[in-house]
Amino acid sequence: MEVFMSLTELLVPTFKNMLRTLSGLLEKAEQQMPDRAEGLLAVRLTADMYPLSSQLRFAAYQAQEASFRLRGESIPSSLVDVATEGRHAGDVPGSLSQARARIGEALSFLDGLSGDALDAGAILPITLELPRGISFCQIASKRDPLSRPIPTPWEG
Repeated sequence: MEVFMSLTELLVPTFKNMLRTLSGLLEKAEQQMPDRAEGLLAVRLTADMYPLSSQLRFAAYQAQEASFRLRGESIPSSLVDVATEGRHAGDVPGSLSQARARIGEALSFLDGLSGDALDAGAILPITLELPRGISFCQIASKRDPLSRPIPTPWEG
């Protein structure tokens, strides 16, 4: 007997685990180096990367963005603001409490999703536009979790 995992069963726990881990790491930083923890938000692993404050905002954004895309919904402007904050966090890194708040908002959002909220999106093509004109188009399999053929959008 084959057992299939739905998108919701796969993605929501994965995002929640990632966000809880990030929150826990921030908490450890505050406990272990209280005088320098805020300074970590401006740190970059390499010169061409965004600082940690940006990375945290992007993680919170992506965990929520995926659910809107998979439900075929527009991304709300309040969420787009989180991504914009991330792109400018090198200039305005914010605080650890603000970073934890963004993570908390994303966790609350994920907690509010129904058990099958993302499953219908399994057949939607998703295109991710990246800087420098790079884009990735992800197209679902032509079979659903119940192994029934699914027509793709261009097949009618």
